[in-house]
Amino acid sequence: MAAGRSKWSLWSVFVLLWALPSCTFAFPEYQNPITTQPPLSRPKETPCIVSIFEKESLNGYYQVAKSTYNPPGECKYPWKKVILEFRGAAKGVQFDRYGALWIGGVEVLRTTTPEPDNRGIHWYIEKDLTQYSKHLDSSNLTAALSIPNVVTSTYTSPLNISVRLAFYSFGENDQKPAQKPYVIPLKNPTIGSAYPWDIIGVTNNETYSHRFSLGIQNGIRAYIDLYASAHACEEFWYSNPPTPYAKKLSGLCGGGPHRSLEVRIDRVVAGIANPFPVIYTGGVCPILWRPLTGILSFDIVPYRIDISPFLGVLNNGKDHLLEVRVRGGWDTTPLDPEVETGVWYLDPVLLVYADPAATRVKGDLPTISDTGSQIDSWVKNVSKTEMIFSSASYRIFSAATTLTRLFSGRERANTDQKKMHFKTISKTRIHSRNLNRIVDDGNLTETVGSLLQTSESKGFGGQDGVIRSEDVYPYAVRSDNQEAYGTFDITGNVTYTRFKSVAYTPTKEESIRISWANGIEANARYNRSISNHSDIRYEYGEGMENYNISISSRDNENKLCYNSSMGSFDGFVQTNNTTPVTCGKRLPEWLRLCGYEMCAEEGMLLSAAHGPQTVIRHRHWYGADGCGVRVAGSERCA
Repeated sequence: MAAGRSKWSLWSVFVLLWALPSCTFAFPEYQNPITTQPPLSRPKETPCIVSIFEKESLNGYYQVAKSTYNPPGECKYPWKKVILEFRGAAKGVQFDRYGALWIGGVEVLRTTTPEPDNRGIHWYIEKDLTQYSKHLDSSNLTAALSIPNVVTSTYTSPLNISVRLAFYSFGENDQKPAQKPYVIPLKNPTIGSAYPWDIIGVTNNETYSHRFSLGIQNGIRAYIDLYASAHACEEFWYSNPPTPYAKKLSGLCGGGPHRSLEVRIDRVVAGIANPFPVIYTGGVCPILWRPLTGILSFDIVPYRIDISPFLGVLNNGKDHLLEVRVRGGWDTTPLDPEVETGVWYLDPVLLVYADPAATRVKGDLPTISDTGSQIDSWVKNVSKTEMIFSSASYRIFSAATTLTRLFSGRERANTDQKKMHFKTISKTRIHSRNLNRIVDDGNLTETVGSLLQTSESKGFGGQDGVIRSEDVYPYAVRSDNQEAYGTFDITGNVTYTRFKSVAYTPTKEESIRISWANGIEANARYNRSISNHSDIRYEYGEGMENYNISISSRDNENKLCYNSSMGSFDGFVQTNNTTPVTCGKRLPEWLRLCGYEMCAEEGMLLSAAHGPQTVIRHRHWYGADGCGVRVAGSERCA
């Protein structure tokens, strides 16, 4: 190790950047945070507004703000759309902070905050909560907001947060949709005086667990929305070396670079997912994210895992055990608390669609096929000061069962026998590759890798429906941190993308594919005096962010319906080429763009497949005449 230098990891650099007591310096001014994410579409009707928090000042680490939530009196359930509106303001010096919002114990937003400047910044988040409508129709729910914050003479900025919900009613000519999913209560981390992060936090090989009962016996489709975020020594998990080498490279975090999320029901694996490498606004080098904030950093969307093959068992009216955990390098080696000290905050939400006609849905425990996590790795000692770690992992999982729909009286006599039994299958394959170069005990780290996940869900919207999806997350992160000649110098380079492609096939005759990609390339350097944080020797930051969405169907070729490209330099957007969002005009009525994800109103399709024959069937996409949905057995446009 060269004289005047010390050992750094991405995590330790982040801490040093702020931790010295003399730090009364805020980073350079920049415009309010911005992203290329497309805005949510809104109905033309005037919404009913329910304010939950108004300029709530968060300045304590264990502070949990609470209020009472009631649905709007003027706009009655069901609602056409429900949108969460979250506004924040900060001024001065402050870390980026993690946080969450719960309503009635159900998490509806996982977020992190931007780091402010001396002039002050404002930021805005909007999120589509329409699928949680049935839960939001309940009265006297406790809303809880927690963003652990510390305000001192050094970290001077409280966080001022306002939250409200906008409810849009159906218009006179709108076709009201079928059922919304039930939101089944799980562990409530905000009940009483509980500190939510203590309840949902798991360290490495720990498991989140909770016993629950569906409360219904005719569930036909079920999903886990798993909110998950990594912190402390797990924040940059994709750059962690294996534990034995992390101990030799003091100051680095261990556990290796591979992570996966796992859901179990009654101790049987029910689903898996790759986590996205979210980089918060203080990550690697804070100037990287001014003003183009990192992908998902403001809205860390939940990972949706299909557990429908387990409904035959879950519908039995008994209590069942749900377990959620993070799989990592500690699965194959003993846990070492010296270098494996990170935390994941895991909070699952269970959504269940009820059968629109059957009084009960039953079935056997699904047939499971699971390879388990398979990891291959090698290590190369390039020199005394340079090491290269290369590894790859994969896992293939599937669950399948046959569900039987039971009826009573007239419904049984009028039901097609072919519709009484149908197979539901959930398949997921996850794969990751990683190359990690560490020089000079971590002063220089270069991490390149990719995560791939393919999934197939059969039974979507009815007997023949299938969802096929592909998620690809390539990333390249370089961090060069030096301490010499009385200065601290950090250079960061990040290139990463979140690509998703989903094909919906509700019937054998129909298919539509939506693909979207959000990518960022950012470079920054920052140099300052160690003894005087206000003595800035050099600062530079530039970034480019792109977001595009395309749609294709059997009748139409792939067409771009949204494209945005922004470039920034030293804290301000210099170029902005953004087209209007035209995706909604090409989507069926039951499918919509909702921020970083697609939202499918599966209850509409279930009613079309299993409900009364008067329900509109969605058999046509938008054609040349502009008609998206036609009434069953008619040429009349709905």
